[in-house]
Amino acid sequence: MHAHHSHEHSHHSHEHSHHSHEHSHDLENNIEGFTSVSFECLEPFSLRRFQNFLDNQLSQNVFRAKGILWFEESERKHIFHLSGKRFSLDDEDWKNEKSNRIVLIGKNLNHQVIKDQLDFCRSTSLDK
Repeated sequence: MHAHHSHEHSHHSHEHSHHSHEHSHDLENNIEGFTSVSFECLEPFSLRRFQNFLDNQLSQNVFRAKGILWFEESERKHIFHLSGKRFSLDDEDWKNEKSNRIVLIGKNLNHQVIKDQLDFCRSTSLDK
């Protein structure tokens, strides 16, 4: 685990030089194995399920994520940011149609698994 950590840091300066480049491009592009998974749905997430996803299912390879989240339990819009192991959820009023949109960026991600996990966060999906 520790070796992995030092490896991540040696990558850091490299990642920053790429930064402006990365944003001007469509994130679907593979940048040295980096991929982005985007997920959208028009149904609310269950807060409990989404927390379970973050705590127990989120791939170690995801190092950044952002999204607009709609939870069944809340009338408010939640702005989700994840960077490394830290994440924040800020809430504000909805200005438009409620929906869920989330993008996760990482290395060697299994897109289908992540989409399935997020799909399962919907409050309407049945427990498996």
